[in-house]
Amino acid sequence: SLQEYQGIGISRWNEMLREEGITALLAAPMFVGEKIIGALNIYYRKEHEFSGYETLFTEILANQIAITIENIRNSSQIRDSSEKLKAQVDKLLSLQRVTQLLNLYFYESVDTALRFLADYITEKFGGSALAIFEKGVDEDVLRITASYGVSEKLVTYAQAHPPKIGPGTLVGLAYLDREPKVSMRVISDPRIDKEWAIVLSTAEHIAVGAFPLMVRERPIGVIVVYYERVHEFSDEEVSVLNTFSQFLGVSLENVHIV
Repeated sequence: SLQEYQGIGISRWNEMLREEGITALLAAPMFVGEKIIGALNIYYRKEHEFSGYETLFTEILANQIAITIENIRNSSQIRDSSEKLKAQVDKLLSLQRVTQLLNLYFYESVDTALRFLADYITEKFGGSALAIFEKGVDEDVLRITASYGVSEKLVTYAQAHPPKIGPGTLVGLAYLDREPKVSMRVISDPRIDKEWAIVLSTAEHIAVGAFPLMVRERPIGVIVVYYERVHEFSDEEVSVLNTFSQFLGVSLENVHIV
C-alpha cells in the first residue's frame, strides 16, 4: 500500500534497488512552471558515469514529460492517457541521439551545430533556415549572432534594426513571454510589425517559429526557425523545437562562459 511505501527507509530502498540489479540512478524533478509535480528516475543495471550532457537532457526530458502529464490531466479525453504519455516519452527519447550529436557539434562551432539542426528540421518538419538572437548587454534588443540558410536581406535588416524585447516581432515576444511563438503566415500576423513582415515575406521566410533559449527560468536569447511557405505547426513540432531551444540555451551559455 502507499502507506507501507511511505514507511520504507532509505536503507531499505537501497536494498530493493540492489536486489533488482540497479547500480546507478539519475533523478530529475519534473517542473511545470515553478511547480514540481513529480520526479523522473532513470535506472542503470551497469556502472555508469553521468556526463553533463546526460544530466541536462534528463532535466529537459523531465520537464517535457511533466507538461505532457499536465495536458493529459486537463484533457477531457483521458481514456488513452497512458498510451499518449508512452508515445510522447518514446518521441522525446528518440531525440536523445540527435541532441547528443548536436551537443558535440555545438562545442565544435555554433555554425556547425546550426547546420546539423537545420538539416534535421528540414527533414522532419520542412523548415528552411535558422537564426539565433541574443540579448545585448544592458540593451533592450535582441541581436542576430548566428544563422544558417537565412537570406542576406533579412540578416542585414536584423543587424540594422534589431528586434526589441516585447511586441513587434515574434522574437521579442518569445523572449518576453518565455514561451514559443509561431506564425503560419507572417504577412497577415497582427503581432508582427508591418515592415518586419514585409522583409520576412520578400526574403521568402513565409512562416516563423520563435523559441526562447532558456537557462533554468531565465531567457538568454531566441532561436528562430523559418519556412519558405505557409506552414501549420503541429503540437509535436512545437514540443520538439522547444526541447531543442532549452538544450541550446544551456549549451550557448556554457560556450560563453568557457
